[in-house]
Amino acid sequence: MKKGVEKVSVLKCKSYKRSEIDNILERSLKLIDFDFSKYKGKKVLLKPNLVTADCQKPVAALTNKSLVEGMCKILKKNKCKIYIGESSFMDTDVFLRNWVMISWLKSMELNWLFLNKTNYQKLKILNTKY
Repeated sequence: MKKGVEKVSVLKCKSYKRSEIDNILERSLKLIDFDFSKYKGKKVLLKPNLVTADCQKPVAALTNKSLVEGMCKILKKNKCKIYIGESSFMDTDVFLRNWVMISWLKSMELNWLFLNKTNYQKLKILNTKY
């Protein structure tokens, strides 16, 4: 592989069933030889896309929660400190309630960052090419 070229994996997923999502995520990360040892104990930010508040009819503007849950499960297993951040153009609290994520976030002991309300801090970026 050429130096400076990032690996990408794209796999077809037929449904948003948790078992299928978990399988696809694991396979995808394995295909790109993702090395979790670089991130053990580190803060990892997941930034879902929450552009529509209608979670009953999700469209491409809404990250399916099964995908976020699956990635959090993998990150937690690999001892990462998980942060989920969002600053939707509407009320982010409404998104969380509609997305049925508040109780799940608490049960997983995850950190939620309201990016439109949170004080920012400088973070060390591991990949300094960007």
